[in-house]
Amino acid sequence: MRVPPASISFSNEDISNITEEISECLRTGALTLGQNGRQFEEEFAALCRVPYAVAVNSGTSALEIILRAIGVQNREVIVPTNTFFATAAAVIHAGGLGRLPADVCGSPTVSQAASPSIWVACGNVLTQILRPSSSCILGA
Repeated sequence: MRVPPASISFSNEDISNITEEISECLRTGALTLGQNGRQFEEEFAALCRVPYAVAVNSGTSALEIILRAIGVQNREVIVPTNTFFATAAAVIHAGGLGRLPADVCGSPTVSQAASPSIWVACGNVLTQILRPSSSCILGA
């Protein structure tokens, strides 16, 4: 069975609006910051019913900001057993010390410290995972 590629098309009105927005960004030099970013942050904050929102370039940057805000410098951060490298990178960039649950529990394999169905630390090992030097656990 062959699945045809998506046929993407834009109306002339959409093309005109998109072109105008891009031209405005190029004219003002506001490629990543400026009124569009500010407007997005304000509208997103209102949608979430919170006073502020900050737009960042990636999930890694968002994690790093959070980790810096809660003060993980020189403290352990438990990271998911099955995650993308960027999760651990955010911990390192924030000055934290990343650890996997398997490292803490002494399990020879990750699967013995994590639930195979959800790939996060099992409740019965959380008390073994947390230590006085632990600052937080990142969810998967």
